[in-house]
Amino acid sequence: MGWLLLLGTYVVAMVAQHLASMALPAQMQAGVERYPVSDPDVNMQLVFIASTVNGMFEEIFVAGYIITALREARGVWTAINVSTVVRLLYHLYQGPIGVVTIVPMGLLYGFVYARTRQLWPLMFAHVLIDIIGLSQLGRWLEGF
Repeated sequence: MGWLLLLGTYVVAMVAQHLASMALPAQMQAGVERYPVSDPDVNMQLVFIASTVNGMFEEIFVAGYIITALREARGVWTAINVSTVVRLLYHLYQGPIGVVTIVPMGLLYGFVYARTRQLWPLMFAHVLIDIIGLSQLGRWLEGF
């Protein structure tokens, strides 16, 4: 399920970026381009450790805690939306790309967690997304 979520995340992000490039004014379109991938001399041990800690923490907090805490009191969609907003808030440093890709990702991950109540697929996909983005795999995937 984690592999499917990883694939779904990339598909959703690509569609969102494409739609944003058509809808945003020309002066904002530069912010929709992908971030440049990391330095070729990146330390892969550091990438793996940072990606693992970050991916696991984020999913435990924004899915495991927020959705679980709000689901019973406010309803599942409120819980998913609050989780997505919190996820977006700590990605605002990414500019327009953060809104364009993080909101659909947050909704997708929130929905998957609300349906399955399993964090492992979310953590697995998130860790791999971070590893790909910070490593040379990101440069290889840009060719597609």
